[in-house]
Amino acid sequence: MPRQLRPYAKAAVATLGSLAGLAALVCADSPEVAAAIQVLTALGVYAQPNGAKM
Repeated sequence: MPRQLRPYAKAAVATLGSLAGLAALVCADSPEVAAAIQVLTALGVYAQPNGAKM
């Protein structure tokens, strides 16, 4: 991720996860896939460190 965007890494992970979750809800046949994507998104947002704005 470019240095200028690192303070917004959590927002980027959350946005991508939300879009993937919506796509899974619409396109996937099993709700387990959608639930797994949302759990993994939550873990990814939690693991992403907060960036300091420069």
